[in-house]
Amino acid sequence: MDEYVRWVFGTPPANGEMAFYRGHSKAEEYKLTPLVLRSPGAAEAEPRMYRELLMANPLDFREDRSAFERLARMQHYGLPTRMLDTSTNPLIALFFACKSGKDHVGDVIRFTVADDDVKYFDSDTVSCLANLAQMDGKDRRALDPSLDFEKFNKTIPVIKLLHFIKGEKPYFRNVIVPTDISRVLCVRGRHSNERVTAQSGAFLLFGQDAVLSEAGDATIAIRRVQVRKDRKDEILKQLDTLAVNDGTAFRDIATYAEYIRKQR
Repeated sequence: MDEYVRWVFGTPPANGEMAFYRGHSKAEEYKLTPLVLRSPGAAEAEPRMYRELLMANPLDFREDRSAFERLARMQHYGLPTRMLDTSTNPLIALFFACKSGKDHVGDVIRFTVADDDVKYFDSDTVSCLANLAQMDGKDRRALDPSLDFEKFNKTIPVIKLLHFIKGEKPYFRNVIVPTDISRVLCVRGRHSNERVTAQSGAFLLFGQDAVLSEAGDATIAIRRVQVRKDRKDEILKQLDTLAVNDGTAFRDIATYAEYIRKQR
């Protein structure tokens, strides 16, 4: 783990930048694509899955104020969403790179973003992208960011999207910047959920047809470090001494009970 610490501190973000980390346990398999965008079927089912989980568990979402906050909770319950988890804590990312896939090389990815490009949970742009989850596939596919500003905002799909946005932000102006729809945003969430708090959570939120290159893009710089498969168990033991383990990373009683049982 010494090499990893040197990697983290060796090239820190510059002034005016923030760093976020994500761990992949199988470097050769996992890509920077949210689950709901990995297949046409999952994308088509997105609004149905969103509504069904809300209907089945309304009390779990009673404190959430926006589509983004509901998506963040759904993400941690395992529902496919248009988001990828990241963390401001590099040790959390290392933990997830090591905790499974023991026969595979792990991968920790650092995303460096200018402070001005980092969004917060209450951002209007975040509301635009998060509420895409409520739109049916036909309407989402009809969104055309190549249109000029006025034509774009007169289209029926945009009017429908505005309806969802104004459901959480009645003050929202009846206009959306066309190019915002297809962005990838780095978003810091409100810690309304124990796992987000425990994992120092942040998210990459993907717009319609948005793609993040494995090499990064103009606003999100990417660097990687690999974790050898024969070092994973040793690293997990080292992380445990720093109180980074299943119990502290997930903070639900079932996972913590399992962690305690394994310590016997």
